[in-house]
Amino acid sequence: MDSATIDSEPRRIELRIPASPEFLQLGRLMGVALASHTNFTVDDMEDIRLAVDEACTQLINISTANGQLDCTFDISDKAISVGITGNPEPGKSISPVGIGWHVLSSVVNNVDLATTNGRAGGTATISFVKRCSAA
Repeated sequence: MDSATIDSEPRRIELRIPASPEFLQLGRLMGVALASHTNFTVDDMEDIRLAVDEACTQLINISTANGQLDCTFDISDKAISVGITGNPEPGKSISPVGIGWHVLSSVVNNVDLATTNGRAGGTATISFVKRCSAA
């Protein structure tokens, strides 16, 4: 696939990985690989790699034992939207004021944290958008 095959309509790619540090590389590589097929600059790709790493790390730190991270990547020639969802242990949450959140906020255009609680447990989702600086 080359950059000419990706148009302005976003395409969704999904990835599920164990919520464990040794699998962080898969999420980082997915984000960078997708961005490399579009107009993203090298600096943009590094920002995406760092953002995926920070989001996954924050979710891993609060994850249940044997938890999973569900990652979605919506990519177009102008932006990438990423959503990463995990299942936090009861009583654990992500603070959107820590250094990791600051780093994440500084390398993407928009970032959001959403949480839900339910009978089967809750979820925490970090989502962000990185627009292509060359677009």
